[in-house]
Amino acid sequence: PPQLLVTVPDQHTRFTADVPLDQPPVLLEDHFPAWGEAYLDSDVESRTRNPHAVAVPYGPAADIRAAWNGLFPYDPDQIIAPTMIVRWEWDSLYDDADAKWLFDSLTACDEKQDVQISHATHLMHLERRRFALYAACRSFLALP
Repeated sequence: PPQLLVTVPDQHTRFTADVPLDQPPVLLEDHFPAWGEAYLDSDVESRTRNPHAVAVPYGPAADIRAAWNGLFPYDPDQIIAPTMIVRWEWDSLYDDADAKWLFDSLTACDEKQDVQISHATHLMHLERRRFALYAACRSFLALP
């Protein structure tokens, strides 16, 4: 199956690219070196490559490309479970129009929320405001 070879510096660039230039960094840089080592550990062959790189399946990138072309692995109007869409102010993968389309397409879902967290990117779980993500999830999961 197709794979991408992704280095730790590649990941760092990806993790920081969506932050506007006039804003302070949001990535937790103190934790990044340890994260980078754990990332390389996720592929037993990563350190045999020059430069060291993890072989990443192409599937997620293919799924994103398919979604951008209107092809989804699910039908939003068939989802009946309570659903929360969590998104970030600085996310280049999707925008407000995408979130509105998905929210409006959840027609069979009785309980749905759209939450946008400010000053965060698609990698918010590794960022300074990650606790806002945790709070939003806790609040949603506490619903009756």
